[in-house]
Amino acid sequence: MFALAVGLAVASPNFARAETDRDRAAARSAADTGADAFDQGRYEQALELFGRAEQLVHAPTHLLFMARSLAKLGRLVESHEAYMKIINEQLAADAPRAFKTARTEAENEIGGVEARLAHVTVTVHGASAGTAALRIDQADVPAAEQGIPIPMDPGPHIFSARAGEAQSDERTVTLREGGNTSVELTLRDPAPSGMEPTGSNQSSSAGTNDVQPDRGRASKHSSARRIVAYSSFGLAAVGAGVGAYFAASAFRNRNEATATRDACDWTYEGCGDDQQLAVKDHESKADTARNWTIGLYAATAAALGTGIVLLATEPHASSGRAFGPLRNLRVAAGFASLTAAGEF
Repeated sequence: MFALAVGLAVASPNFARAETDRDRAAARSAADTGADAFDQGRYEQALELFGRAEQLVHAPTHLLFMARSLAKLGRLVESHEAYMKIINEQLAADAPRAFKTARTEAENEIGGVEARLAHVTVTVHGASAGTAALRIDQADVPAAEQGIPIPMDPGPHIFSARAGEAQSDERTVTLREGGNTSVELTLRDPAPSGMEPTGSNQSSSAGTNDVQPDRGRASKHSSARRIVAYSSFGLAAVGAGVGAYFAASAFRNRNEATATRDACDWTYEGCGDDQQLAVKDHESKADTARNWTIGLYAATAAALGTGIVLLATEPHASSGRAFGPLRNLRVAAGFASLTAAGEF
């Protein structure tokens, strides 16, 4: 029904503003597709299609469905203005019936949108408050809007004000449908160069913007280095312990092989087959354990060295406490141990 009404209205030569039949046909096609999108709940697409139809041919029916789509999307301020355009338009006596119906429906529906609009009153305090420039959602707002209820879409919005070098803190306020909210902003002069800002809000802002990020990054970086360094020390300790076990195993098997061979030398027959196999088995186990010992001590030395380098090259923390450089480094290696000592 709507598509037919739009088609008739667009085809009327008295009201269509397109210059060619092709433009009128394109507008009718966009409106038909937009009506289908609206019925299916695809309001963004419906808004875009009716907007294109309106660009080709002006018709209150296009604006009506644009207003409805905007209301469905929660863009109530734009929806209200679209309804107002329909209502305020002067229609000729011979205007298409669809146009007159669109205005009647706009008059019936605009009240529902008005009831949902949120209103906020912004008040600015401080020097030059009367001429302060407002900013709402990062967009400049005329100073004349101070102190009057401003219709806005429900939801979160960011408010701030500026007058010369003085500016307020940003405030985020969530507006509810049909609600009336007041927002007060206080202008603050910037702190003199080289001096600490005064006031709790300014002090907090300066600390957050100027000092804390660098300190936080340095602290996180230093903490990560220490974690890696101490983890390396832990791996080195584990490697040294396991290496000591294999070193002891190599020593024990080597002694067993030597003892078995010496026992054979005291006999006239010498070592039999069983004794020779036992000697070879102990020597093989001793060689394997020795290789493991060498590999583990090498890994232990690498892990220990990594930890020492990380701590020795750590930059000074922002608090003034120094973790590096490492001084008087001493490393000592033993048969089953590897230790390092120094001063920070």
